[in-house]
Amino acid sequence: MLAVVHSRASIGVSAPAVTVEVHLSGGLPALSIVGNNNPISRFFNIFSMIVPIFGFYGLGLLLLLCAFSANASSSFGVRVDEVIDGDTVKAVSDAGRLMRIRLAGIDCPESDQPWGASATQAASVYMERKHGVVEEIGQDRYGRSIGRVFVDGVNMNRALVSDGHCWAYTRYVKDKVLFELQDQAEERQSGLWGLTDAEPVPPWEWRRTR
Repeated sequence: MLAVVHSRASIGVSAPAVTVEVHLSGGLPALSIVGNNNPISRFFNIFSMIVPIFGFYGLGLLLLLCAFSANASSSFGVRVDEVIDGDTVKAVSDAGRLMRIRLAGIDCPESDQPWGASATQAASVYMERKHGVVEEIGQDRYGRSIGRVFVDGVNMNRALVSDGHCWAYTRYVKDKVLFELQDQAEERQSGLWGLTDAEPVPPWEWRRTR
């Protein structure tokens, strides 16, 4: 055996641990995942058998598969216990995991910002005390899960932007539909876009001045 590597997917510590063994087979490197029986692992192990046949072309494809599986999102059920603010909630997963979830790609007004309380109230109506599904795509530096939250099949990230409670978070947006929904909300003057006593200021700019 050449090496043993222990790793996890980029979604964080909730991901199953993966052990990759590297060894020689037919004079060429071969890899296998041990200690994990999920479908990707089984496919990985089957595919690794053909590396000695196809040489380093097969190895290249195998490494691409590793990169894809490491960055895949993870979906699971949750109960939203509390809405902290418009874009952050406390929840418990169906497996009993206590977590804070930061809704991906959106940024709602801060609590001391115009429309901040309204955004929090709207998010509470949409999600609090309800069961939903989270597509977890990563974690932030505060240890919060980052993801898309669905309640009754409705994408809450998009709903909050569409109803004028949040901005598309320019720096982190991956769902480009959020920009379209924000433009439509602004055109309709929905939510914060209808404020008459204050100019809407993106939260990231508001935080820089505080």
